[in-house]
Amino acid sequence: MTTIPMQTTADGRQIFTIEVEVFPRFNANVYVINNFGKWFIVDTGSGRDACNQQIEQGLAQIGRQIGRSLSTADLDLILLTHGHIDHFGGLPYLRQQTEAPLAIHALDYRVISYFEERRMLDMRRTLDFATESGMTEAQREQLYQMRQLFRSSYRSMPVQHVLEDGQTFHDLIVHHTPGHSAGQVCYQVDDVLLTADHILHSTTPHQAPERIHNNSGLSHYLESLDKIGRLSPFKIGLGGHEAPIPDVHQRIADIKAFHAKRLDKVRVSCQERPKTISEISLDIFGPREGFHIWLAIEETGAHVEYLFLRGELSAANPEAFEQEGIPVIQYVKN
Repeated sequence: MTTIPMQTTADGRQIFTIEVEVFPRFNANVYVINNFGKWFIVDTGSGRDACNQQIEQGLAQIGRQIGRSLSTADLDLILLTHGHIDHFGGLPYLRQQTEAPLAIHALDYRVISYFEERRMLDMRRTLDFATESGMTEAQREQLYQMRQLFRSSYRSMPVQHVLEDGQTFHDLIVHHTPGHSAGQVCYQVDDVLLTADHILHSTTPHQAPERIHNNSGLSHYLESLDKIGRLSPFKIGLGGHEAPIPDVHQRIADIKAFHAKRLDKVRVSCQERPKTISEISLDIFGPREGFHIWLAIEETGAHVEYLFLRGELSAANPEAFEQEGIPVIQYVKN
């Protein structure tokens, strides 16, 4: 196995990056922190067999690099950045190997410990929003089947530590950064920031409307970007996916500029004629297939919600709200 990349913080802690394939052709980063002889793992991959094996192989390679044996059985702490399956799905496997305590932010606690309940609530809100956005019945059925498939392998797990914003936990500072997920956190390790899916090197993290997920949404996300932007500059940022981020503050500026342009595209789309979120997503992303149809609608919905709440968009068919069931809403620029 190739050498595992490693960063050394200002105080001498070591952070190793294990890249894993969480879904076919989609990778994520699992971080292993050597906190002066205590071993912390940050995120656990998706739980796929290949992903679990890559974590084991990565730990063994780290051990070879530092001259000792190292495996999942040696872990002292499991830290989660947020409650998305590609970051916590490996927990059932890790629990077979170690009793290391688990920590996650309070607002994603229920995702981990009450997964079945959360999945049912999440599915109901998702399908309601899919109807409201103008997706066809066939598209909604396909969405339902795919989401069931993605989440079928996980089961609820107990959480030993519930984290809060600003807390110093085992020498790491917890920065709550809701938006991409309600309970997402960035972990500050001295002068290095583990940015999770809040800030990525190349892509802008996926957004969903708060209509589906409480405490997510574009408003929360932009506020969280500003929050990290007010911190002192970091040596480097290490994201939940992709390459290291050499300048976290510049990347924040780039992401904010990107969303400003996307909001402009929504304004233009809704100025032409009243449109559903599904129709607006076609203007922004073009035709999509499979699960990417939903991702485009979710991302579009986050931007529509942002403008609607600020009075820049209105419902063009308000009478639909008086109908029974879930109405299909059209939006128009004020």
